[in-house]
Amino acid sequence: MNRQNCCNSRIDRWPCVQPGPLSVPSQCTDPRGAEMTIFKRSNSPNLWIRFRLDGVDYARSSGTTDPAIARAAEARWRVGLADQASAPATPSAMTLGEAAVRYAAEVLSAKRHVLKRTLASAESRLAMLVEQLGPDLPLSNINGDVIATYRAQLLRRKLMPASVNRTMAVLRAILNRACQEWGVLASVPRIKRLDAHDERDRVLETDEEARLLAVATPDLADFILFALDVGCRKSEGLQVAWSNIDLGEHPAVTITTAKARRTLRRRVPLTSRLVAMLTRRREADPRTVWPWTIDGQSVRGRKGKAGRRVSRSTLAKPHGVYRNGRGWDARIKQQGKLRHLGWFTDRTRAIEARMQAEIELFGDGSDASLERQWERAVEAAGLTNIYVHDMRHTFCSRLARRGTSLGIIAELAGHQDPRVTRRYTHHRPGDLDDAIRHALEG
Repeated sequence: MNRQNCCNSRIDRWPCVQPGPLSVPSQCTDPRGAEMTIFKRSNSPNLWIRFRLDGVDYARSSGTTDPAIARAAEARWRVGLADQASAPATPSAMTLGEAAVRYAAEVLSAKRHVLKRTLASAESRLAMLVEQLGPDLPLSNINGDVIATYRAQLLRRKLMPASVNRTMAVLRAILNRACQEWGVLASVPRIKRLDAHDERDRVLETDEEARLLAVATPDLADFILFALDVGCRKSEGLQVAWSNIDLGEHPAVTITTAKARRTLRRRVPLTSRLVAMLTRRREADPRTVWPWTIDGQSVRGRKGKAGRRVSRSTLAKPHGVYRNGRGWDARIKQQGKLRHLGWFTDRTRAIEARMQAEIELFGDGSDASLERQWERAVEAAGLTNIYVHDMRHTFCSRLARRGTSLGIIAELAGHQDPRVTRRYTHHRPGDLDDAIRHALEG
């Protein structure tokens, strides 16, 4: 088959490119062939441009579905890079702090459809980058040695590889934008991803459950039972209100999970011990399920952790810090009214002001927080390497050990990808032996 027939037969899926104005060799973009220059991504309606020039990889969307227009865009891009390479080198005056401000304004502020906590995480990582690397660090000075040193520093702080990768991804995004769009960097150093196999296999065994429940506070013991028998995330459990719980003929709880563009709900039947526990709690307090929430709304503690005990007499929902043209605005809601705490040039100072206001309004509350209660109970029970989220692993593993199919486990746990469910089901060493004996030896 000649090149023309190949291109015509696969133009929709693998568009091929003929030689452009710069006589750049074009190749058929069949994945079994050579390197592609114009190609189609499965998650984008437009054609993409990708090539290597002087040992540096370049890739971006052409903004069009027309191969001819995409070729012209590639040619213009190559001409611009050639002019940039031939021009006298001028050191970039942009610092990391300036780049972070521009990145936040152009990228983060445009992602209004993204979940608030996702944006907050990106802003937090951006602020951490600037604080640890220094706002006055020139972008041109960020080389492989700086990146390797900073990565090692994060690992020494006992961050998991996946968390380190997310932080380095923010730095990579800033450098790529500075090079490809802002024109203040000649090239971007390679930032290698760590092997992020952070899968946990910690499951709470029956005897450990008994020890933990025996030393936990009554509220914490009830929450542990709920997490073990419902398999919810900690945030999902804290957000449960009485309106989500049906204690009728077919008792069940509706768990709500907020995604970027939609809200997912799943129904989980309640065990008999949960029905008894929830009935007792509703009779004691018909307003809220847990003492760390009000009407299903978590109140955050001093370190931003959900699960803070609050006074029943004060209906308060703390607000975060917001950024606009004047700087960082710190706010807090007190008795239904929004209280402005002031304007700050630094996000960290704005957060500290909000936390101090929370302490003044609600008290420290650290001894009554869910996290502090959990830490004390785990220590008193003599357990190690166990977290609240491991109750979710335990829920999935117990169902799997009783022969429940992965499809049903995924539906109960709210997993959209069955591969995640497989990571949440952990077998004991003797489970495999029992399976062979029961299935093959009768």
